[in-house]
Amino acid sequence: MSSLDVVHQLNYSKIYNSDMQERILCAQQRDCYFDQDNAAIQYMLRKDLSPFFDVSDLNALNLLTVDSFIYAFLEKLCNVYDRPPVFQFADGVNQTAKDRFSALMEEVRIHQVMQETFLRCRLHNTVLATVKWSKQLDRLFVENGYNIGNTMVVEHPEYMYDASLVAYETLAWDNKPRWIVWDRENGEHFATDGAPKWDAQSRTVTSDKIPIPPSSNVAAPKVWPWVAYHYKLQNDFWGNGLDGLLQLARSINVLLTVLNDDSIRETIRLLILSFAPAGTQGEKGQLKSGLTHPIYPESRVGNTTPPQAQVVSADLYTEQIIALIEKLTEIISSLHNIPNPLKSQLTDNLAGVTLRMKNEPLLQQWEKDQGVMRPYDKELVRRIVEVNNFYRPNNKIDAAALDEMTIVYSDPSIVTDEKAELEVEQIKWSAGLSTPVAYMQSKNPNMTAQEAEQRITDNLELYNELMGMKVQVMVPGADNNLNGDREQDEETDEDK
Repeated sequence: MSSLDVVHQLNYSKIYNSDMQERILCAQQRDCYFDQDNAAIQYMLRKDLSPFFDVSDLNALNLLTVDSFIYAFLEKLCNVYDRPPVFQFADGVNQTAKDRFSALMEEVRIHQVMQETFLRCRLHNTVLATVKWSKQLDRLFVENGYNIGNTMVVEHPEYMYDASLVAYETLAWDNKPRWIVWDRENGEHFATDGAPKWDAQSRTVTSDKIPIPPSSNVAAPKVWPWVAYHYKLQNDFWGNGLDGLLQLARSINVLLTVLNDDSIRETIRLLILSFAPAGTQGEKGQLKSGLTHPIYPESRVGNTTPPQAQVVSADLYTEQIIALIEKLTEIISSLHNIPNPLKSQLTDNLAGVTLRMKNEPLLQQWEKDQGVMRPYDKELVRRIVEVNNFYRPNNKIDAAALDEMTIVYSDPSIVTDEKAELEVEQIKWSAGLSTPVAYMQSKNPNMTAQEAEQRITDNLELYNELMGMKVQVMVPGADNNLNGDREQDEETDEDK
């Protein structure tokens, strides 16, 4: 390798390390907004305002923050789990396995886990979920808050979107901060003091390895509990998160705080004419203004021209700032095909066709997102079953049953014209393209065909009882007995 190559390699290393530190910091800030951590958000706001305010003035500011902006934005953007997904098994899977599986999914709160994992994945682009078991509680649970901001990953040598090693810092069993390491490549699980040092040549951790109680060695359990969720496969394992959304939220907080402070304390603007101004000088050399810091003319001995000053404007630009905030959020919302989370949407007077056109991008995004999440969700479910079977040998679930399982995602919760939708469905029924049973199942994915048929029958019977009318819907596969009813009616008429 030439000296020039060495210099290029060193420069690239410096750039990469600097970029990585910046990405780690941004991920930590994204987490603060996701968790709606007001103290951390206000700290960021103070840092954003510090170049323009003295410390004393900054401390006196009434900070305004929209803590829930990013989370509300993500909830509108991510609609795959608006309703719980349904796990369906083939007919050959026995009921015992199904019951154990359902109980396990309920134990780990699978719907909540999947929904939150998707939100985090959309925000960070890549997150790691891990399945853990508490011996003391005899409980399985899933943690999904691992991302580039708090986790170290060594990419697999043959596929960079999978992990050979995962490590994260936590308060360990002895109440000391330690790094917990899962080394998949070498089959090891241990702790280290400080971040583990990875040797790329030997492909192993060179730091001192501390066994994790109650184990006396560093051998890993015979189960890998991690699942990597990638929204997009980008230039490395982690990819890039929604930092533009983070910067928008920070800008909105700055604008709101300045707007609020101006409205209360800095309402008068002075234009200084024909004299050099004097007044209170700030820490950064600027001349401070406002009611609490008056500006006055310097003493000019022998000057016969009297200094003059006048109030020329008291404009607050409140409406313009609010309009700017709305415009900024409109732009970012339109790029993601969702309503502005800071502005109420009027949908009551929209016609069915207009609603469909409005919701079409959202439905397309829903189809795309479920395609992205389905393989990761299936992998997570498999990990949950594997960890359960490892730690609970007396309550095993046949892993082969997962090969006969499909995940059905419900339609997103969006505003629709139900009347127009039902009319289209009825046309399909008469054309033989669909059935009332299929329509009922589309609205209730957890129903079997028999349950959907029974629900329709019960609804019609209740309607007849309450309204005193007889209404029938042709349900393919059901004994509608319409001909029999007609024959009975004709016989009755003849008897009469």
